[in-house]
Amino acid sequence: MNTLLIFGAGNKAKEITRYIDKKNNSIACYIDNDAAKQGQKYLGKKIISPNNIAAYQYQYILIASIYWKEIREQLI
Repeated sequence: MNTLLIFGAGNKAKEITRYIDKKNNSIACYIDNDAAKQGQKYLGKKIISPNNIAAYQYQYILIASIYWKEIREQLI
């Protein structure tokens, strides 16, 4: 089983979550740049700030956003 963080908490994340759940992967949390979403729950998991990623153990970060290029650069 892979432990994932999903960057994004919108419609694309919902689609991806449906697919990931079928593949028996574990989603630790969602990440979002929107401060209004941070601290809230999305699909039963906490939404965190990108600044808090280091507090989680994970194998992959999956970007669920049309702004994937910018987010990729932010993560690097």
